Amino acid sequence: MRTSNSLGYLDELYNNLPCPGGSCSVTSGTGVSVTAGATTSGINFALALGGRISGTVTDAATGAPLASVYAYVYSASGSYVGYGSTNASGVYTTSTGLPAGTYYVKTSNSLGYLDELYNNLPCPGSSCSVTSGTGVSVTVDRRRAGSTSPWRWAVASTGTVADAATGAPLAGVSVQVYTASGSSAGSSSTTNASGVYTTPTGLPAGTYFVKTSNSLGYLDELYNNLPCLGGSCTVTSGTA
Repeated sequence: MRTSNSLGYLDELYNNLPCPGGSCSVTSGTGVSVTAGATTSGINFALALGGRISGTVTDAATGAPLASVYAYVYSASGSYVGYGSTNASGVYTTSTGLPAGTYYVKTSNSLGYLDELYNNLPCPGSSCSVTSGTGVSVTVDRRRAGSTSPWRWAVASTGTVADAATGAPLAGVSVQVYTASGSSAGSSSTTNASGVYTTPTGLPAGTYFVKTSNSLGYLDELYNNLPCLGGSCTVTSGTA
């Protein structure tokens, strides 16, 4: 048994063996004995947070952000370990938790742009050796990974989205976060069945602005209770 998640945690093979991005031989783990008609309990996992890679993809000529571009991540040996996809602001954040180390990143797109290997090396059609790129150093929050070494925590934002008239929770509403300067913080979340959202990306301590985006026919808002129809508002005019 092994885990697979997009929450930034380091996946494991039972029992307590690293398996980041599924890069492990599953039969090297501890086998779980199952009997017909019975439940085998106590097969637990305790996952540590890994590191992530984030960045922005833009049009080289105009500087305009490019959405729906994949950023694929490779280990120091050149093995694939995960990816991120750019949002409307051109920002990507890898969903796979990464152990501390050096990684290489390249783009993949169907928009007609020439793909690149970081940093600024041509890689059209993936015709490049990924380890020839500039390595990206990833660190891990040591306290949350079980060490006693000092490290700074990241924070998240959470809240509830509801129908203003009935108070009924609204599921499937996107909640987007912006920095104090009005730039995308690269963090968005979708409300669950209880109308609750929690930003998946850790945020450095600071001031942020939050707005909704939905396809349910509701009027979108900038926090706190300011109209933002179709995103047509200045996000920094909201309540931080």
